[in-house]
Amino acid sequence: MNAGGGTSMLDLEHYSVALRWDGEDWIARNPELHGCIADGKTPTEALASLEISRKLWIESSLATGLEVPPPVLEQE
Repeated sequence: MNAGGGTSMLDLEHYSVALRWDGEDWIARNPELHGCIADGKTPTEALASLEISRKLWIESSLATGLEVPPPVLEQE
């Protein structure tokens, strides 16, 4: 979350992504955002769907007063 209380585009790009093949589709999820998951026929399609899902997940959480966890940033 940024200082203004919203989530910046930089924040959106820094959530970790888990991507796996389930035998029929590619499944992508953001582990920090419980229940934020998407699928697709290709990894690219699953990741594009996840981007939309992540934005909607965050918007919905903020609209209902729920806390949005920050991205977990990698340590160098």
